Amino acid sequence: MGVHVYLFPGAMGVKVHSTCSQAMVLHYPAKDSQEDDEWLDIAIPETNVTTIKDGKLHTEALEGME
Repeated sequence: MGVHVYLFPGAMGVKVHSTCSQAMVLHYPAKDSQEDDEWLDIAIPETNVTTIKDGKLHTEALEGME
C-alpha cells in the first residue's frame, strides 16, 4: 500500500515532507495541459544518501541502486 498525492495546477509550488514512507507517488498535470489531458506520475525516492560537506549535512535522493 502506498500514498498517492494528486496536485492540481494551483498547488504546484507545494513542498512534500515525508518520513519513513514507502511507495509515495505524486500525480500532476503537465504544464499547459487541458482538463482532460493525461497526468504525470512521479515516484518520490525512498532512499537518501547523506554526507557531510563543509561541516553541514547534505542529503540527496538516491535515484537508483548502485
